[in-house]
Amino acid sequence: MGCGAAVANFDTDFSSLADYASGGAGHELEAPAFDIDYRNLKDVPRILDYIKTHGKNPRKPLKQFNVYMIGQTDRTFKDGGRGDVHWKPLAPITLIMRAYRKRGRKRTDPKRILQDSGIMKNATNEEVIQHGDSLASRIFNDVPYAKTHQFGGSINIPARTIRPKKAGGVLHFVVNGEDVFTRKVFQPAKTKPVPARPFLFFLQKDRDRAVEILLDFCRDIGEGAMRERPA
Repeated sequence: MGCGAAVANFDTDFSSLADYASGGAGHELEAPAFDIDYRNLKDVPRILDYIKTHGKNPRKPLKQFNVYMIGQTDRTFKDGGRGDVHWKPLAPITLIMRAYRKRGRKRTDPKRILQDSGIMKNATNEEVIQHGDSLASRIFNDVPYAKTHQFGGSINIPARTIRPKKAGGVLHFVVNGEDVFTRKVFQPAKTKPVPARPFLFFLQKDRDRAVEILLDFCRDIGEGAMRERPA
C-alpha cells in the first residue's frame, strides 16, 4: 500500500489484507467460521468447489472498500485532515486573495483548504484493477497538481504586472498601517513553497474496515456454500 510516483494513489492488494486478518502486527480479528456436517462427507467436495469458484474474484468487496475510502477522502477535505493528519492552515494573504476573487463568482468557501475551485476534491476516483491473477483496489487523483499538494513541493510564479480589473481604476494596499494607491504593481518571479497536505492515506480504522469487508465476503461465501444443495 503506498502512494504512486505519477499521481497520488493507493494500490490495495487483498492478499496482504489476508495476512493482516490473520492477526499480524498485533491485531486480533475473528476469522469467519463455518460448520460442516461430516456425517455427510459427500457434500465436502461440492462445498470446497463452491468456495473456490466464488472466492477467487473479490471484485465486490474491493469495490465496497473503494466506496468507503472515497467517503473518507471527502471527509478529509471537509475537515482539513483526518485522524492524526492535520493540514497546515491557509496563509492570511491567501484568504484575502480568495475573498477578493470570490466576489461575483460561484466558488467554494474561501476558508476551505485545497478547495478554491473544488476541481481537485471532485477528481478523487476509484477503480478495481487486474494484477495478473489477482485484483487490486486503487484510489487515485490524476489532477496534475495533486501530487504537489499530497507530498509538498514548490511552484514557480513568473514575473507579472498587476493592474486594476477596471480601466482607469487603482489598486489599494495597506503598508505599515498606511493606505497606498497605485495604478500598477510589478511582482518579480519567485518560487513559492507548498506544504504537504495529504488527502489520500490510510488510518488504522481504514485498514480494520478493509479486513471487516474481506471477512464478510468470506463469511457470505461460506454460508452460500452451506445453503446450496446439488441440483
